[in-house]
Order: sequence, then structure tokens, then C-alpha cells
Amino acid sequence: MNLSLRTLSAGLLFCGILWGDAWPGLRGGADSVPDVFAQNQRLGRGVNILGYDPIWRARDDARFQARHFQLLSEAGFDSVRINLHPFRHTRREQDWILPGSWFATVDWAVTNALAHGLAVILDLHEFNAMAEDPAGRRDQFLATWRQLAAHYQSAPDGVFFEILNEPSRALTPTLWNQYLREALAIIREFNPNRTVIVGPPYWNSIGHLQDLNLPTDDRQLIVTVHYYAPMEFTHQGAPWSTHKDKSNIHWLGTPEERNAVRQDFAKAAEWSRTNQRPIFLGEFGAYDKAPMESRVRYTDAVARTAESFGWSWAYWQFDSDFILYDIDRDAWVKPILEALSPATDRHLRSGHYPGSPFQGRVQSLPGLLECELYDEGGQGVAYHDGDGRNHGSGELNLGDNDRDRFREQENVDISYTKDDWDNSDYNRVEQELGRFYLGWTVPGEWVRYTVDIAQPGLYTIGVMYTARYDGEFLLRCDGRPTGPPIRLSSTADSRDTSRNWHHWNYHLQKEAVSLPAGRHVLTLRVLDPGNLNLDRIDFSRAH
Repeated sequence: MNLSLRTLSAGLLFCGILWGDAWPGLRGGADSVPDVFAQNQRLGRGVNILGYDPIWRARDDARFQARHFQLLSEAGFDSVRINLHPFRHTRREQDWILPGSWFATVDWAVTNALAHGLAVILDLHEFNAMAEDPAGRRDQFLATWRQLAAHYQSAPDGVFFEILNEPSRALTPTLWNQYLREALAIIREFNPNRTVIVGPPYWNSIGHLQDLNLPTDDRQLIVTVHYYAPMEFTHQGAPWSTHKDKSNIHWLGTPEERNAVRQDFAKAAEWSRTNQRPIFLGEFGAYDKAPMESRVRYTDAVARTAESFGWSWAYWQFDSDFILYDIDRDAWVKPILEALSPATDRHLRSGHYPGSPFQGRVQSLPGLLECELYDEGGQGVAYHDGDGRNHGSGELNLGDNDRDRFREQENVDISYTKDDWDNSDYNRVEQELGRFYLGWTVPGEWVRYTVDIAQPGLYTIGVMYTARYDGEFLLRCDGRPTGPPIRLSSTADSRDTSRNWHHWNYHLQKEAVSLPAGRHVLTLRVLDPGNLNLDRIDFSRAH
């Protein structure tokens, strides 16, 4: 039994139910064993909050209010990363004990976030203090985690711990690897199955993942990286940065600029695959003094590229600087919101999805989902296609029959199985000829399906597919996570290289996704490296 998906199912279907005796309203906790890749998808799209809010001085001074959690959820976000600065509230002569008033503020934030369906990361943001004097702060660092771990040991698995933001400077890789293990050992005393987030040295840099030394037997770890390249653009005008005197630097979204982001992320993706650790992009963004159009292009590019690798992410930040929400005006910074959570994605959450079932026919689950019968509504609503061309219908398939012209006016690439390509001795399973499939898939492309789901709960899926390389896709329901990425093994065969995109296989994955009952919209997103042909997905109730 995949307990992670059972726990995720409870969180998805019954947001706001129980958190033990100490935390009424939510369910889950130390006894559940979540799948760490499902947990990473649960973080989804997130926002950093509260780090520099006056709430930490006095609750009455707070800028961030309880209603902002609801606004974040309605806007399509899945999680919040709460930036904690507890060191200023403790003293050595009092054994570093955190005051009850400080915990009351954290509890308020955690409870309100979870009640609105948002996962929570408790991020120890004392990176400057630890970077300046790691040895002198070690006892305080460990005492802080002993208290946090004990206080939240009964919290549901929607609460994540992040050991330290951006270890750097005097906190060398050697010291950091020692300290993270010491903190993790304390956390595990109280939270043996809690999902914990940890990043590499040198400010959580992608280029230093190889310097991160994690305990191989602890698989409940998500690895975080931060991304602000190029900093002369992202930090122009920021008074604390070396780029404070720079201005009017643009990010145009050229192929070269976008490829630079992808190449940087590809390094982390390769590390992730090799080490079997999920990746969380914990911070990214461009400072407020950068030109707005460039900020929007950059923010969208970074978020979509992260999603194309199957990562979760958290934007820096809700308030203070890099802002997403203008609290003084009580309004979203709409261009940044749109870059992070496009309008059609937000409509999924609100139940105002503008797409419609293909030819009015809603596909039913349990049952067979035909991949070519994606919804009507066009680019950006029912699908996203990378190059705006249909390489199959009307281009590869030049006949005049209905099969050759199927949906040819739309950009999604559709073809069908043929005797000369798909009737291969190297198929893993027998494939019927004349079957439609989605092809030419590239990372980040997606399609949507309106479906009727008969019963809530866990579903096993079977996928009829080909894959030039090992590949993945992700399913979300109404914009919310359903489980970890679906991984498909390569069907390439060195004995038949000319047809390596056409060796069919059937992948069965038990308890793969958690779905609610009723009419919903499934989004299928192709992850890196793409190169999948997808014929159908069979959904059956897991028992």
C-alpha cells in the first residue's frame, strides 16, 4: 500500500479535516510514511511569506492577515514557505528557549495555511547568523530545531521542515554537511517520517549540489536550490546587493536567455535523477526596480522551466520586496501573478474553466482516457503546444480521410499507428493499428481533459506509450496535485533504431493518483526530456 498517496488523498479530498488532539481541523502526522516525490508535488506552486513582516514584533502590527491565505489558495498556489528568524527571540542564559508568544504566531500561520489547503514549509531563515559564526551559533541552531521538532511532531505531513536557508561563507560545505546531519538526527527523534528540505552550500546554488552530502538511508528529503541568474538583472537596484547601482537592464526572453535557464536547471535535474531526490526551487524572482515587462518574462520562464522538470517552487516573495501582493493597495501585482499562476490555471480552482469537452463528450473514470480527445478551447486553455504546429494531422499525414485530418487546425501534434512504423517486432506489447496518439511531445507541453469521476480515492493507471528516452508526465486535477510524476521507461531498441519512437509498451502503476469524485479537469503535463507518444491511459480503482 502506498501510504503517501492515501495521506495525500485525505488532504486533497477533505482539506481542513483533523490534525490530532493538539491541532483540530487536520489529519496526518508522524505515523504516516509519505512518498517524497508525491510530497514534492504537493508543494506545487508556492510563495515565501512573513519573513520581514512586523508580525514577529507584535501580532497587532501584522501586515499579512488570515485572509491572505485564502487569497493565495484561490489564486492557484499550493504552499507557503514561512521564513523564520527565531534567533533574536532567544538567549544563551535561558538555554535558547523560544517564547510561547513566538510559537503562537507560527501556530497561527500554520493553522490558517493548512485550513486553506496550503502545505507549509517552516524555513529556518537564519542564514546570515549561521554564515558569520557557525561554531558560535551551533548550539542555538540545534536547540531551535529540537524545539520546532518537538512542537510540531503531531502536525500532519502537509507541514515540512527546511533545515536552513542558504548556508554560505564561514558555514563551509564540510561544516554544513556536519550540521545538517546533526539537525536531521534531532528532527528524526520526534518526526521519523517528516518530509525535510535541505539545500547545498554556497547559497543553495545549483552549481554546488555535488557538495551536498546526505544520509543515503533517509529518503524523506527534498533538495532545494535557489535561482537568481543573471544577478545583474534580478538584483539591479537592490540596496543590499553588489548590483545596487545598476538599472534598466532587460531580460528579453531570447532563445539564448531561455536556454541558459534550462541548461542550469538541467544540471540539477541530472543530479536529481542520479541521486533519486526531488527538487524544490525555494526562491526565484527579479527585484522590483527591474523593468516590469522583463520581470514578467523572466518570472514566467523560470516557473515554467521548473515545472517542465517536475519541480515544485516558491516565489520570493509575497510582501516586502520582489512583491507579488501590494498590501498597501490591497491588490495583486497582476503582471507577476499572471506570470506565476496564469489566469486559465486560476480558473480551474474557481470552477470557471473556459474549456469544454471535445465534441461535448465527457470521458468517464474509471475507464479509458483517450489522449487525443483533449478539450476544446485552444492554446493556453485546453492545451499548450511548444511550437504552434501540428506535426501529425495535415503535415505528416497528408491523406484526405478523416484520420489524416483529425483536429488538423489545432496545434497539438496528433498521428495514428501505421503498419510500416508501428507493427514492429520490437514492440513490448501488441499495438492496434489505426490508433490515435499524441506525439512530438516536448517538456512543458500540456493538454486538458474534462472527466466524470465516479468515486473518490486512489486509482491505478495503465499507459499505452512509446518513449525515446526514460520519460515522465504529471497529472493534476483542477490544478491540484494528484500524486508523483508517472515515470515511463525508454522503449528504444538498438536493433531497430529507425523506429525508436514507435516501439509500444504498456506501463502499469498501482495506486498512482488520488482523485475526487464528480466532474473535474485533468491536466497532463509532459516533463523533461519529452519524446513520448501517448495513446491512452486506463484508470481503475485501486483495491
